[in-house]
Amino acid sequence: MAKFVVNPQRHDPYKNFKFRVSINGKPIGAVSEVSSLAESVIKNSKRKLPGLQKFPNITMKRGVFKQTKFYKWIASLPGSKKFPMDIVIEQFDEKHKLVAAYHPTNAWLSKIEGPALKADGNEVLIESIELSHEGVELVKC
Repeated sequence: MAKFVVNPQRHDPYKNFKFRVSINGKPIGAVSEVSSLAESVIKNSKRKLPGLQKFPNITMKRGVFKQTKFYKWIASLPGSKKFPMDIVIEQFDEKHKLVAAYHPTNAWLSKIEGPALKADGNEVLIESIELSHEGVELVKC
């Protein structure tokens, strides 16, 4: 019978569900998904040369709650001078230690999407916001 040996030097990938989003220094509440922390280069020639940079919008999704704090925060944005927003997306390990932080540069709110309502559906209501930005910087790793 083979003996199971634990490797103390082993490092597993981080779990995908331990993160926090803060805007202008304040946590915005729980979100269930943050997507498109990416950057790409648009190629304009037959040769492989760098071209213009393209930054896809960041989408944040969350379940709809009874509390309206999230909507009050969104409603306060358009008439105020809070653009660009200071956004930080922090990733934690299983011991709740900060392992990475992403900072979208010059981000602003570009889309708000309410839940899809279906009479025959039984899934959780999901709302989302979309942020445009000019790049994502890894500030801690």
